[in-house]
Amino acid sequence: MTLTISQWQKAAHDLAIDKGFYDGDKDPLLWDATRLMKMVAELAEAYEEVKAGREDLSFWYDGDKPVGLGIELADVFLFLVDFAESKGFDLEACVRVKHEYNCTRERMHGKKI
Repeated sequence: MTLTISQWQKAAHDLAIDKGFYDGDKDPLLWDATRLMKMVAELAEAYEEVKAGREDLSFWYDGDKPVGLGIELADVFLFLVDFAESKGFDLEACVRVKHEYNCTRERMHGKKI
C-alpha cells in the first residue's frame, strides 16, 4: 500500500476511530498528553530492541504478531499521523517546512553530539 503522509494520516485516524480509541468523553488535554506519551512508550520499545542487539532486524513474527525495531518505529509513525490528523495538521507540509529549514542549518546544528 503506497500512501502519502496525508493519506496515512487519514487511514490511521479512521482506523483508530473504528477501533474505539476515540469513543467516550475524554478531557482533551489529558487525551493529547496520553497519546503523546504512547509515542514515547513506543520509542522506548524501539530502544529495547536496539539494546537487545536486534537493531538490524526490521521485523519478524511472534506467532501471528509482527515484532521488532521496524514494527516499533511503525507504531510511533502510526500514533504520530493519527495524532496529527486528529489535530487537523497537514503533517506532510510540516515535514517539508522543517526539512527545508534543517537544510539551512550548520553541521550538527552547531552541537558536538
